[in-house]
Amino acid sequence: MQRPGSKQDHASRTQGVDLNADSEIRSAGPLDGVRVLDLTTILLGPFATQILGDMGADVVKVESPGGDATRDVGPPPADGMGAVFLGTNRNKRSIVLDLKQDVARKTLLHLATEADVFVHNMRPRAIARLGLRYQDLAGDPRYQFLDNRLANIDALYADVSKLLAARTSAEWLEACDAANIPAMPVHDPDELPENAHLAAENFW
Repeated sequence: MQRPGSKQDHASRTQGVDLNADSEIRSAGPLDGVRVLDLTTILLGPFATQILGDMGADVVKVESPGGDATRDVGPPPADGMGAVFLGTNRNKRSIVLDLKQDVARKTLLHLATEADVFVHNMRPRAIARLGLRYQDLAGDPRYQFLDNRLANIDALYADVSKLLAARTSAEWLEACDAANIPAMPVHDPDELPENAHLAAENFW
């Protein structure tokens, strides 16, 4: 993994990707801890994901072997670092994947499983040919969309119950705390008014 800006050797950066590498180079912000897989190019898409990076998200930009089309647009302070590219791709890391190759597509699918957000601005037919549409990445088709989840709500509750039973309450509380999700053990509904977070939010 590397930040955009250096046209290094594009070969063999498709396996053993460590998304946690170089995490110390990102500044903390409201989106700290959110991982964004960025398959956008040119201007608007990269600018949108750059905003997420500016807010602290870990943005991983995926480029073709030839690099983003804007790398050579505008005055270049260095090879492959045109002004337009630099102006829309700061606070990102970069990986080169030739998505026409099966191994690269499998790598992208692996990266998607570890990402919170997947952004692309490819044409519908192109993204469909790559098998990277939402429905291709979403996993279980019963839960892809709200209508699907409502139609399979009993199965969803059953799966969630199995997932919750796989950890202790203490482990779930620790996981929620690490993700900055307010949580507390509740053994009786009368305990809820004592919850500091709910009180602070004027929930009652």
